[in-house]
Amino acid sequence: MSTSLTTQVASALRAEIASGTLRPGDRLPSEGMLIERFGVSRTVVREAIGRLRAEGLVRTQRGSGSFALTPPGHHADAQRPAFPTDTAEQRTQLLEFRIALESEAAALAAARCSSSALDDMRQALTDFTAAAHVPAAALEADFAFHRAVAAASGNAHIAHALAELGPSMIVMPAHRLAAHPAGGPSDHIAEVEAEHSSVLRAIAAGDPLAAAACMRAHLSNSLARTHRA
Repeated sequence: MSTSLTTQVASALRAEIASGTLRPGDRLPSEGMLIERFGVSRTVVREAIGRLRAEGLVRTQRGSGSFALTPPGHHADAQRPAFPTDTAEQRTQLLEFRIALESEAAALAAARCSSSALDDMRQALTDFTAAAHVPAAALEADFAFHRAVAAASGNAHIAHALAELGPSMIVMPAHRLAAHPAGGPSDHIAEVEAEHSSVLRAIAAGDPLAAAACMRAHLSNSLARTHRA
């Protein structure tokens, strides 16, 4: 599945904010200018801006337009993980935090998410499957799925919290991602793929209770897998 137009626009603007091309406080180009620049509809532009707003990268002021904010993590402690994962106890606490946060994120996503947000989740799931034999890429795609769910929640604080955690929140050791002896994906990849798919189906069905339950089950299983590592 190709990346959605909304994702393309959001990614381009996100990169400009992260690089400093759009500095904190700068006004984003008008809707008309973005429509002309990217060759997309007004709906696509508005969804892209809404996604950046949910991520805490943009604020919108009625009558004045949208303005760039400081990207999450751009501070003195940017290189220090929000949650260290050096010990089993630290990994357990991180996953307990994620269970509390992301179960609600999934419930909100089921009630609020758009078709483009679902496209982002599907793309992340596709990328995860395709990266079955490349541990680093699999970890990035795993994180992308969870970040897409957080963004779909429509809650800027949830999206910001996931962005602050970063890919390091995926704590499974690389040896658990090694290919299966028979040549297929590892048991871990297969398990996570099935669990992500369950979360996605519940969100797509618009069922907040099921989405929360599926996310809780997935992260509880992740906690169990860390103890088996």
